[in-house]
Amino acid sequence: MHLAMREKSQVQWVTGLETQVVDATEQKPISQDLFCHSNLTFAEHSGTPRQYNQRFGGKTHLDWHLFTLVPGRLSIEPPQGFGIPIPSDPPLDLCDDVFESERDALCKSGRPFAQGYAPEDWGV
Repeated sequence: MHLAMREKSQVQWVTGLETQVVDATEQKPISQDLFCHSNLTFAEHSGTPRQYNQRFGGKTHLDWHLFTLVPGRLSIEPPQGFGIPIPSDPPLDLCDDVFESERDALCKSGRPFAQGYAPEDWGV
């Protein structure tokens, strides 16, 4: 997946993630207690965090995982004005899971939040 951006930019700032457990058939919210985990990561085979860090001139220390949500934490949002800078072109993966006993449930994810801009001092 690629994050939608309002403006074309070489850098986008991931500023949060939200997920919700829904019925697999009706797509309506059900008990959020069924939520297991959700990972927002760089897509496999699209490049490596090391390559992305080099593109930012060593100003970042990115890893494969950008955000991980766990039971009881269905969203995450850094404080206002903060985010994780990533290049605007690599695809991301959003992998969700619910507890196995509930095969009729699924996570309707992701609302990864992003803003695209490149401060001049980032040099990209």
